[in-house]
Amino acid sequence: MQLPDNPRHVIAWLILLAGAPLLAWTHWLDAYSMTQIKASLTSAGLFYATARGINGIVSVIQATELNLPFLTLGVGEILDPVNDLIERFSGIILFALGSLALQQILQFIVVHDGFNALLTGISLLTMAALLTRQTAYFATLLRLFILTVFIRFAFALVIIANHWVDTTFLQAQDEARHRAMQTFESELKSIQELSQQSADFGGEIATLDAQSATLQDEIAALDQQIANVQAQIRQREAQLEKQMADESLVCRGSLGLTNCSAALRASQGELGARQREASRLQATRKVKSEARQVARQQADCLQKRERGERCSLLDLVPELPDVNQLRSQLDALEGRISDFTNNLVMLLTSMILKAVLIPLLFLYTLVQVTRRLWQHTIDTQRRPAPPQAEQP
Repeated sequence: MQLPDNPRHVIAWLILLAGAPLLAWTHWLDAYSMTQIKASLTSAGLFYATARGINGIVSVIQATELNLPFLTLGVGEILDPVNDLIERFSGIILFALGSLALQQILQFIVVHDGFNALLTGISLLTMAALLTRQTAYFATLLRLFILTVFIRFAFALVIIANHWVDTTFLQAQDEARHRAMQTFESELKSIQELSQQSADFGGEIATLDAQSATLQDEIAALDQQIANVQAQIRQREAQLEKQMADESLVCRGSLGLTNCSAALRASQGELGARQREASRLQATRKVKSEARQVARQQADCLQKRERGERCSLLDLVPELPDVNQLRSQLDALEGRISDFTNNLVMLLTSMILKAVLIPLLFLYTLVQVTRRLWQHTIDTQRRPAPPQAEQP
């Protein structure tokens, strides 16, 4: 490659050779691109979380069967297409997240000080070859400089260009589609709550019976502890009586309050601790006994409701679902499935574009530009020098 003779060209090369390491060490471009890739990861993570939430709710609803008077509903039947689509959507979003994470990892690698030092060294050698007019070395060093600059800045430029496309053309629509997904998820939660109010209280009765049995075991254990502590209290009281008989008239006259020995005071302290322990255990037993009583009342009331009878604890048990409300919500949801599917497909397409296709397109463009520059240095190196004019 021929060295540039025009002073302007030389200055331009020197600015480029000095500016690239300076840009690398200041990390201005890197910080901006890191902010953008983190924002993209956060956005994709929100999409994935919403999709998994919808998938979980649909799975629960599909396992629900309502058996009510004059009505039998398989609530999850109309949601089969949604479940299939959301599972595929979740898988592709996970792939998009992996692509974004890979871009972030590669960016972390190329911003390392080792790359900056390598770029600085090649830049200094290239400038030295340019200033000392070393044509053979300059061509080789310039190609190494171009390659190093590409590796160092390609991912940052791709991330920034991708973010520009996203904010300019895609972000507003994606946020609107995500809000529509969240609205759909809220409607599913409402239907799930209605569908889980069942007239069959067997599971709740079994849970309450188990809770009551557990509380009964805990009460029995507390009774044993209380009996042990009370036995210790009686033992301490008898011991205190014997000690009191050996004390002075002043101590006995003050009921052990003044002029008493240290041993007597220690025994009084131990007796007080045991009495406080007994009071604490009795209070705990009272709370657990009341909780067990409430659980038994709830279970008895549920058994009456299961037999079609009425009880006085209606506020303690779930009500039967409003069939008309449930049917209305299901009809409304069925009408929105088409819109939800369209939003999901569009959001999926946008994520593939932002996470995979557009970065690859920009990276391919940078590769082609670098390749042209590389080829240009080879062509100019092979080009013969212009013949010098003969001296007269």
